[in-house]
Amino acid sequence: MVKRCLGNLKEIFLYADSQPTEIMLGALNFILLLPATIIELGWIPVYQIYGLLVGGFQLFAVARQDIKLRKTASLLSFTVFTTTVTFYALEGYLNNSASHWGWVVLWLSSLSSVKRVHSEFWHRQWNNKV
Repeated sequence: MVKRCLGNLKEIFLYADSQPTEIMLGALNFILLLPATIIELGWIPVYQIYGLLVGGFQLFAVARQDIKLRKTASLLSFTVFTTTVTFYALEGYLNNSASHWGWVVLWLSSLSSVKRVHSEFWHRQWNNKV
């Protein structure tokens, strides 16, 4: 039973569609990133505007149901979350409050989204469905 459940979790993690996760990550970058980071890190326009644009692009890519756009958007979103976690770590926020570890959870979610979207892209490529 446990082995079957672990196998099912592995199957879901490797091959399940990640569109709901992509929508959540895109919405967070588009809506939450700017106010949260301005309050805690200050105004960093290149990073914050980039994050806002990436969030909007990710929502657009999912709405268009275009796997090539989703692949690019998931990778860009991963760069935003990587930058966010790096900034929070450098500022010492990860040591001060457990709530800041939410950014690490989002970073991990973004990483898994990149993996799933790329797997889906290559699966479609190999089956000539792109």
